[in-house]
Amino acid sequence: MRRLMSILGGALLAGMAAAPCALADWQSAGIPVCTNPANQYLPALLAGPDGVFVLWGDLRSDYSTYGDRLDADGSLNANWPADGKFVALGDQGSKSLVSDGAGGLYMTYLTLGTRYDVYAQHIDSFGNPFPGWPAAGLGLAAGPDIEDDPGAAPDDSGGVFTIWEDGTLHQIRGLRLRADGSPAPGWPATGKLLSTSGRLAGGPSIISDGEGKSKPEIMRILKRYVARETFRHLPRT
Repeated sequence: MRRLMSILGGALLAGMAAAPCALADWQSAGIPVCTNPANQYLPALLAGPDGVFVLWGDLRSDYSTYGDRLDADGSLNANWPADGKFVALGDQGSKSLVSDGAGGLYMTYLTLGTRYDVYAQHIDSFGNPFPGWPAAGLGLAAGPDIEDDPGAAPDDSGGVFTIWEDGTLHQIRGLRLRADGSPAPGWPATGKLLSTSGRLAGGPSIISDGEGKSKPEIMRILKRYVARETFRHLPRT
């Protein structure tokens, strides 16, 4: 963990449609994002056409996730505070960030404590929880079993597909959420069982197929096994 967290402009601007002058405003040694004296760790980035979200684990208020939004020129967005804004509670391990298509983002993340649990959060462009979402995050898999490797993909309708591995039973489960955090029709709140194929090597991955609103969404789950790779396609419901 490091007390000073900075990011490099070149890597971030690869995901932005930034003007050439914006690149010139980035420092060659990176831009400090958080200089709070508490430790920060495990940053995650989500780039968009106008800038980038930066989220990280932070020890200033126990183990929590904080975030900031930078404009394309590397300056702090006027709606976000210096050194970050509280986003979610808990000791966040791996994070997956995807756009909500409306200026905000979805985050799925792993809490590390006496057991591993999977949570999600939906924040708007100002860093506030979207209406219907708890300030501390929404538990997707917070039972007695160990869950791991959360992932997310947009459903192209303002919601999100989430996925995780049940590390105790070695199963893959998934849940589609609407923008307000409620399960989409046809999806139980505890998630659907997607695979019982056993232990994964590296965890599951999920992407949208881009079919979007005009056709039923399909999500591809790439299940990486030690000896082989397979794809599974899941319909909207």
